[in-house]
Amino acid sequence: MSGFKDIQSIKTIDTSQFQVLKKNGNSIKVLVIACRDVNLADIERNSIENKPGFVLNLIENAYVPPKTQRFLTKAKITFGNFGDLAKIIKRDSHWPNPKKEVDFVISFLSNHDLVKKVKQIDSKRYRIKRKKLPKITILALEAYDIGIESIRYADFKYKAFQAILSTNPNARITKQAKAFAAENGIKIYYWGDLLINLSEKWK
Repeated sequence: MSGFKDIQSIKTIDTSQFQVLKKNGNSIKVLVIACRDVNLADIERNSIENKPGFVLNLIENAYVPPKTQRFLTKAKITFGNFGDLAKIIKRDSHWPNPKKEVDFVISFLSNHDLVKKVKQIDSKRYRIKRKKLPKITILALEAYDIGIESIRYADFKYKAFQAILSTNPNARITKQAKAFAAENGIKIYYWGDLLINLSEKWK
């Protein structure tokens, strides 16, 4: 990270925190965690004590519950991985969170004729309110390969959703994943398929 041209110095605060001082004079305090499930109590406690601007999670594709998501938004704390931190450092401010995938999913779905509103529920799920049709919830997965373990984990962890959206149009969805999804009443869509089916009443 010290190789970034925007960074003047990095100061270690303790074993789980460091501060990045940028050449423009701005700084950002970073809290480092390694959580598969991002616990709200831990985030709240560290935020009160340390007031971080960014929470760096070393675990990819972590589960961020709705309450944690709402707290981070209200406290204006950005959450993400090393790639997200790199983007933040290059910007003048750490907030709002430049989550391109989230922004793209919401804006793209919102342009559908029958969609009234799209709301992010947690780190992966989105609730879609439609005109004259029931609300639906989808789970967005960004991966090159979607296997049965990915579907099983999503079904176990997130539970309440009707379909999985592969945000990567080139993702490979295995036969085992498709079979497991079908057995459990979960639809799997690429972008085009989802947009077509948004006009239908889902069972």
